[in-house]
Parts: sequence; structure tokens; C-alpha cells
Amino acid sequence: MVKVLIGWELGAGLGHVRRLLAVARGLAAHGHQPIFAVRNLVEPWPALRDEPFPLLQAPQWQPRPDQIGKPFRAAAISDIFAMQGFDSPDDLLPMVEGWQNLIDLTRPELIISDYSPTLCLAAYGVNPMVIVGDGFTMPPHDLPSFPILRPKFAETLPQKRLLAVVTEVQRRRKRPGPDTLPGLFAAAGRYVCTLPELDPYRAERSEKVLGPFEPTPPPAPPPHKPGFFAYIASDFREIKKAAQGIADIKLPGEIYIRRAQGPLKKALRKRGHHVHDVPAPLFEALKNASAIIHHGGIGTTEVAVGIGRPHVLLPRHMEQELTARALEELGVGIKVSGDFSPQSVVEALHKVIEDPGYGERAAAFAETLRARGPVDNIDRIVRGCLRIISLGRAEQTD
Repeated sequence: MVKVLIGWELGAGLGHVRRLLAVARGLAAHGHQPIFAVRNLVEPWPALRDEPFPLLQAPQWQPRPDQIGKPFRAAAISDIFAMQGFDSPDDLLPMVEGWQNLIDLTRPELIISDYSPTLCLAAYGVNPMVIVGDGFTMPPHDLPSFPILRPKFAETLPQKRLLAVVTEVQRRRKRPGPDTLPGLFAAAGRYVCTLPELDPYRAERSEKVLGPFEPTPPPAPPPHKPGFFAYIASDFREIKKAAQGIADIKLPGEIYIRRAQGPLKKALRKRGHHVHDVPAPLFEALKNASAIIHHGGIGTTEVAVGIGRPHVLLPRHMEQELTARALEELGVGIKVSGDFSPQSVVEALHKVIEDPGYGERAAAFAETLRARGPVDNIDRIVRGCLRIISLGRAEQTD
């Protein structure tokens, strides 16, 4: 039996845990012992509580007082790292050592990372590493610097400065370090699981994109009567405007708002909408909807494009903005962002439903995805992990 440390450091939602859990189950079926270290112990608890895998708290960055409340606009993924301690050796070193302590305690023969740059640094050049993720969380590792994804914003810090911090941390630890900042994501195995059309690095990436982590559902014909499904989060900065806009839609709707309080759900129900108390099965909800309103999370997006539904997008951060941009370029969605009004949500939904071009393009793209055939990335990743474990054991024998 081999111990496998599975780490999740950045990002929100359950997509990271769902990916890692599927791989963990595959490895456990071969007799290995996955050990989870996760950013958030509470939110993924319903998915992990009945699993036989030890669950640990991952090192988590605590924002400095000068970071709290200030607007943040990332130009590249490196800007996110700069806000997580990568701007100072004295801040980054304790975070790296926190991961190192977990590695020392668990003594894994393989580490699997999902959006965990500090874990990647702790293990760099010493521990066998497999990195899984979607397009945004897995930038190309073979470029001299991270691409600028939003040119209208300035970088928080020059990437050369962040690389100097990484180099100094590894010098203090007497460990090797990458020659470039993207080199931090080099690994024995890399699995970029997303649709090529949604990959924000599609113009720069040289490695193969494997398609969604799980197969997209088959296309489904639109319902006979127009309606919508909305899936948003209650901690969205513009939740009041978004909820008011959704409430004002005169079409029948199904709604799930993550961690919504009773008064908000009650107000939406009074307007005649069906509000779910627990997450609705996405495929079933979308079969009965003409369009979806959501933030642009990659998992929700992949299901919706597979079924063939147009989108109204309310992005919360850079990754979702990039997904929204890609959907607009495909002609299957409308992004509502900035200082929007509730009425703009209503107008965007009516446009994607009433303008036949959106539905036609969404249906055509869904057929394109179906024609590509199914993929089984879970099995591919598990087999790759098993090969790396086998190679490591062979080297130990030699």
C-alpha cells in the first residue's frame, strides 16, 4: 500500500474536491491510501464524510490587513499568487514549510495537486507530483512567464519579483527551485481537463488538452415552453441585484442559490419561481430550461454546453470572466458584469431565449461535442498515477 497525499489550496466550490475524490477512489481500488489536505474542511464535508480517507486542513493564507477590503483585479494568474504570500520570502516560507510538514508526517510516495502552487513549491524537485485541473488552474509550464489574460489591468507585481521570492525561499530550504515562474507547475504527470474552446491559454498551450474531467452529457432538445434555471452563490458581491433581476423574470424558473438564507428564498418563491433547498441535479434542471443563469464555473459550464443551452453569465472573478468571454466568442452566451442593473439580467435572459441564433449555436456546439466521443479522464489519470508509483518503487529497488 502506498500513501498518496492529495492537496487542494486555492479556489472555491466543490469542483476541485470532486476531481480529486474521483482519482482517490480509483487509487484506493488498487490498494493505495489517499490522504486529503484541503483548503476548506466544511464545504466539501458532505462529499467526504462517508469516504475512508483521512482529511487534513491544508495551509491557508491569512490576508494581511493592507489586503482586506481593497479592490483586486488580476491580469495574470501570478497576481493571484502574489496575494497569497508569494510577494515576500518571509510570508511564503511558513506556508511552504506548512506543506512540507504535512509531507513529512504523511510520507507519501506520490503527491496529487489541484490548484496548489505552494504545495507544488514544497514538493518541487523532490517528491513525485501529479497535477490535475481545468484550463485556468493549470497554466502552461513551459513558457518564460505566465501569459497576461486581462491586458486592461496592470500586474500586481512583476513576475520576475515573484520568481526571486520563490528562489529565495528554496535557497533557505536548501531545495531546488524552478528557473521560471510557470516552471513551478512542471510535474511527472499533468492532466489539463477542459474543453479546448474554454481553455484561457489555448493560444499559448503546447500540451494536449484532454477534454472535461467527466464526459459532458448528451444534447437534449429544448423544452416546449420557455423557462430558465439559475445557479448562483449567496456571497456574490452583487447578489441583491442578481436576485432582483431573477425575481423579475416573467418566465417560469428553477433556482438554486448556494447557502441562501430563508428570506431570499421566500421572496423568490413569492414571485412564482421554484427554489431548491439543496443542489438540483444539473442535467435534469437544464433539460427543463431554455437557458441557464450562472457565474461561469467550469463544471456548470461544461454540463450546460453539453446539453446545448445558452448562458447568461454573472462572473465573480477572473477565471469565470475568461469562461464568459469564451462563451460569448462561441456565440452561446451573454456576460452581465460590472455595475449592472437587475433589468439587465432580465434583458439578457430574454435575448438568449428569444434570439434563435443563441439556441441554434448552443445546439450546434453540443452536437460537436457529442461527435468527439466520450472521454474517460478519471481512468487516464489513475493509470498515470499508478505508472509513476510503479516507477518510483522500481527506482527504490535498484
